[in-house]
Amino acid sequence: MATSVTEERWLKRRMSGIGASEAASVVGENPWCSAIEVYGRKRGIIEPLEQTERMEWGHRLEPAIVAKFIEATGRKVVNDGKRKIWRHREHSWMIATLDRRQFIPVERHIPRGVAYPAILEVKNVSAYAKDDWAEGVPRHYWIQVQHQLAVTNYGFASIAVLIGGQEFRWMDITMDTVFINDILIPQERDFWNGVLAGEEPDVDATASAGQALAKLHPGGDKEAMALPPEANEWDEQREIINDKLKHLETEKRLLTNQFKQAIGDADVGELPCGVCYQLTGKTRSLRRAKVTV
Repeated sequence: MATSVTEERWLKRRMSGIGASEAASVVGENPWCSAIEVYGRKRGIIEPLEQTERMEWGHRLEPAIVAKFIEATGRKVVNDGKRKIWRHREHSWMIATLDRRQFIPVERHIPRGVAYPAILEVKNVSAYAKDDWAEGVPRHYWIQVQHQLAVTNYGFASIAVLIGGQEFRWMDITMDTVFINDILIPQERDFWNGVLAGEEPDVDATASAGQALAKLHPGGDKEAMALPPEANEWDEQREIINDKLKHLETEKRLLTNQFKQAIGDADVGELPCGVCYQLTGKTRSLRRAKVTV
């Protein structure tokens, strides 16, 4: 089920459920955005994301990436508009906005001209992300598409990606009903119930989680909080890790100084394997360079 609305209503409706771009965060598989950050936004405590210049260029380049996809596949692609919101028929808190839809011809024995609808997700990523695409679609984008497939009940999608402004790739994705029914929907349901009840999700190790906690709990209460019994174990583990880090930092400084002494007055030292170490600036900072060929 899908409806087109004004931008103001679209922004409001986005707050009424979990969007596809938030799905990987909710299930704990987005390295850049935590579930608790999404929670804070849905509760209205953390401000909505502002469009960055990178995001703006992604929108500007989207038509060009779509045109290349059409050229590469020969498929029909339609644009329903960025403010068309799809909502799951059974789970109303599952929503999605599609970049494009495509129509794929069915098998030859079906009457000519018949095609079935599918999703087209468009990405524009940095050259630094190239390795993330080496073995196919990155996990958090794959989850985003599975959420879209669940909402629309389409069985098929494609991702078209431009890497570093110069390398185009496209990949097909089929609906994974086991993942959707056994993992995605149950975890999203629990998360959304927590949003409605004001119950925070568990934190993870991302920087996003730490930043979100600072906004959710800005402090100011002078009375000490009684911590749960399991916090004793947190304390022990944290102190063990701190001791290990101190030891590792000492070892790293020793190795760094050994390199500096061995390199001497040169600016670069080269290992037999081709790896180079470079000393830069007044403080002669050491950095590992790429392997020479």
